[in-house]
Amino acid sequence: MNPLHEQLAKLSPEQRALFEQKLKERGLNVPGQNRIPARSQEGALPLSFAQERLWFVQQFDPQNTAYNVSSALRLRGTLDQEALHRALSGILTRHESLRTSFHKNEHGQPEIRVHESDRAALAFIELAGTSDEESEALEKISTLVAKPFDLTTPPLQFCLFHLAD
Repeated sequence: MNPLHEQLAKLSPEQRALFEQKLKERGLNVPGQNRIPARSQEGALPLSFAQERLWFVQQFDPQNTAYNVSSALRLRGTLDQEALHRALSGILTRHESLRTSFHKNEHGQPEIRVHESDRAALAFIELAGTSDEESEALEKISTLVAKPFDLTTPPLQFCLFHLAD
């Protein structure tokens, strides 16, 4: 966030209203005045050309993992799982593309559906105390990464593995 946005974020609602009024009086743009309007929340939408390409690839080869984007992190120390869950849910709330799935309509044409913002699905797998937790975690991660992407379900998936402290 840039310094101006930081300062604006610290203003009380009354201070912000006064600031915006002063800007209007001087003929200047009010922050947020030129925002892109939110799309209508009603119904399904047609696919973009890039989305059509993804849809075609999956229809042609459902086992293709070429478009999978996976990441694994190793965190050491205490983890506040609820804070992680809230953060991931916040990401889903802000980004519709992470809550979007593809479906065929009644005419057989693909369309997208943006799902309601909900809490992120965070799978928790306990591996602490297993005989070889490190190898088991790597094996499970490899299995998850190799799983074909299903465009009919919202795309973002999270899995948390707990190994010994």
